[in-house]
Amino acid sequence: MLFADAAAPVAGAAPTLLVTVPEQALGCCLGFFGGASPYLAAAGILPEAHHEHPARSTLPATLAGAAFIRPVVGVAGG
Repeated sequence: MLFADAAAPVAGAAPTLLVTVPEQALGCCLGFFGGASPYLAAAGILPEAHHEHPARSTLPATLAGAAFIRPVVGVAGG
């Protein structure tokens, strides 16, 4: 498993030597993946919040996470 963990980034980056994404399509690709990541995260959190036995901390933790991410993104964006 350690070998697979070490090889995964190399295997993921290797196709970039063979494929070039045109500059016009790069923005669309980044937008897609930038939107898909929060969607997948929310798709896992929101159903748990509405589950029959939700933890009382689910919603406050979600809001705290969103409040934390906002300034982090602001700092990272420059």
